[in-house]
Amino acid sequence: MTDVDELLSVIVPAYNAQEWLPQCLDSILVQTYRNLELIVVDDGSTDGTGELCDGYALRDPRVRILHVPNGGPGVARKTGLDSSGGGWVAFVDSDDWVDSRMFEVLIAAAHEHGADISGCVPCNERPDGSRWSNFSDCSSGPVSGKRCNLDILYQTGHAWGAVWGKIYRREIFDGIEFPSLSNLEDYVVMTRVYDRVPKIWFSEEQLYHHCLREGSLSSGGFSRSKIRSIDAAETIRKYFADGHAGAEMLGGADSLVLRMYAQMLWLWRKAGSPDRHWVLQERRAGAIKALGRFIRNSRKQRGDGKLVAILLLSIL
Repeated sequence: MTDVDELLSVIVPAYNAQEWLPQCLDSILVQTYRNLELIVVDDGSTDGTGELCDGYALRDPRVRILHVPNGGPGVARKTGLDSSGGGWVAFVDSDDWVDSRMFEVLIAAAHEHGADISGCVPCNERPDGSRWSNFSDCSSGPVSGKRCNLDILYQTGHAWGAVWGKIYRREIFDGIEFPSLSNLEDYVVMTRVYDRVPKIWFSEEQLYHHCLREGSLSSGGFSRSKIRSIDAAETIRKYFADGHAGAEMLGGADSLVLRMYAQMLWLWRKAGSPDRHWVLQERRAGAIKALGRFIRNSRKQRGDGKLVAILLLSIL
């Protein structure tokens, strides 16, 4: 497909993933794009993940394993990135898998269209075998970093905010930190990445398979750690405010902050968490401030009234 043969570093953070990790790693090692290194970061696993990874390294010289103390997926990704040697980098989650043509297709597209990021459609998969995509109405073509950021901030159906499912010129990440959050850490990273890149190439092919498993960080339900999604949204807003972003981008950030307050506090309320009094005391002032900024600054969308009502029910 292409004469380009640059080294691609594929980084997989893995924590207690021995059940599904083989499918992930096998799908990377059979890529039609052969000039790659696979860096698996064993993020302090307590099951057999570490030993499983070591076995792969013994069988394939392209595999390197980094055993590190548990720090979360963001820290694990940054550890792998710092250790990488490729001019291109990609991230794959340990419970996902990729089509055998994915990296060949994306690198060819990046070179053909002069893009520093090239990505594809994620196919979402549940354990019952059901599949769907939020991008079925999209066609291949260029998209601006600004457009990608506004989709993330306003949470449109085309929010393309995960770090996986794409390849990147490695230098894009220079100076960008990966936060030690367990929720929305991808958004914190990707809003900064998109802010640096004028053009991204979007492929309509479904080449990345995102598996929604019971108990995964991306699955539904309530946990105390999910409250930190609010902190991640506030971090994103601060980035745009400190960078003197235009009114359109800052209004989008205010919309995301409001959404996270409403969704996370409502999950807390429904779960009947024993931390309810701590959460209310800790978050009420921030929620009221976020509501005021949203009313003043954000572009209003269908469903915003429901979000505001949910927020008020949660804090009053």
